[in-house]
Amino acid sequence: MPAPRFQPLTRLILCVLGVVLVQVVLVLVIRSGVTTAAALSHRPAAPLVADFVSSHALLLSVLACPPTFLWIYFCRRVLDCRSFVSLGLRVRRCVRDSLLGVLAGAAAIAFLFGILYILAGFALGHPPIISWSPEAFDTPAPATVAMLVLYAGAFYILGFGEEISFRGYGLHNLAAWLGTTKALIAQAVIFALLHLSNVLVQPAHDNASSSANPTLSVSTLENALWDVRWGMVNIALIGVFFALCYLKTGSLWFPIGFHVSWNFFQGCIFSLPVSGLDVYRLLDIKEITESLSSSLTGGSFGGEGSVLLIPITSALIYFLWRQPDHPQALLDLSLLCQPEQPLQEPEPVSDSTASSELGDVEPPRYSTFKTTLRGSQNGSAHDLERSDTPLLLGVIEKPAPPVTMAPPTPTVVAFEPVVLTPVAATHEPPVPFQETVPPVSAVVVNEPSPNAEKDTPPAPAPVVTPPVPSPPASKPSTGKPPSPRW
Repeated sequence: MPAPRFQPLTRLILCVLGVVLVQVVLVLVIRSGVTTAAALSHRPAAPLVADFVSSHALLLSVLACPPTFLWIYFCRRVLDCRSFVSLGLRVRRCVRDSLLGVLAGAAAIAFLFGILYILAGFALGHPPIISWSPEAFDTPAPATVAMLVLYAGAFYILGFGEEISFRGYGLHNLAAWLGTTKALIAQAVIFALLHLSNVLVQPAHDNASSSANPTLSVSTLENALWDVRWGMVNIALIGVFFALCYLKTGSLWFPIGFHVSWNFFQGCIFSLPVSGLDVYRLLDIKEITESLSSSLTGGSFGGEGSVLLIPITSALIYFLWRQPDHPQALLDLSLLCQPEQPLQEPEPVSDSTASSELGDVEPPRYSTFKTTLRGSQNGSAHDLERSDTPLLLGVIEKPAPPVTMAPPTPTVVAFEPVVLTPVAATHEPPVPFQETVPPVSAVVVNEPSPNAEKDTPPAPAPVVTPPVPSPPASKPSTGKPPSPRW
């Protein structure tokens, strides 16, 4: 894995400059378009530009997200030399973590709205009345559903972009520069300060200016900044909470789902401003906002400006802080904290060191030849070439002595055992055939009896058959030992 091209701070500065350049180009394009429209309608351009920016702040933020994604992808791949999914965007648990985040975000804002509803009931002496908003009441049902779907998509793009920017690229490079704990705090503070721009471009929710003068007045700006005093604290705590969600789950999909669900249910369902932005509202909760102070409801900044959110977020942060970190998140954060070290050549070992530390290991040797690796069939004597610079081979152990194998055991024939000896066996020559003559005592001679007649011929002598000689014990030797059977 290659090392990153620059230091973490340099990479962060380059990424921020690219994002700011994208915003400036977008504003210039929109301003030129609005100025052209004002010139065609013979109206002053400055009020039209201010009106368009203040009333379409959410749309402008959504339009700036796609080029921001591309720039962050470029920075991650080219500057960090790491994969884009290593920011916590692996697809393995995408659906499950996103759904859990959506449910958790909806439950959190519903819990806050429930507390406001109960407090408003105590303040009014009766349960507050909640009705349909004028936008939803005057709009057909299909159009209302379409508006909710469009705002859900816009909040998803916006939440995805903020999580990739702060808990993704920003957190990883800040952790490589400052460490994980300081990076959590730093990205949360920056995340809170950037939400002040919503107050500067959006008219106050309770004191909207007229169409004739759409710019913010001094009193309206003071009220908005007063409402945002707790909002900055809450958004910083929410930034820490989202970063801890990534550390404990190893994935950005849970904080993305939580972020999207929080903004959508806060603005479109429970009809509270979203970080100072006025969005499409489904319900009318005027009795709740008018019966409670702006410190409880958040005023023009919305639910993030409520002081009630501080203990809720702090409890969630404490609960997550006690949980163990996910190994995948620790691995992703360590990819930039520990860059690859260059390989170093081994130092030669002296004779004394080799003899003392390595025992029977030879001292390092230097080779003055270099060779071209080829196949076993294509080698030649010209592959070895003289080299000017000796190459260190390192410490080479002595080769082990060759193993002498014992001679195999000769095969013994059952009917005639043969003993293999290195010396040629000596065999006696075969005994020649000799006739054996029986002894004289063994021959019986029939002498004529005196009483026998003279005309009777003498009986013939018995014929004795000589014994058949036995065959030789073995073949005549040729002077060579028999070949082994293997």
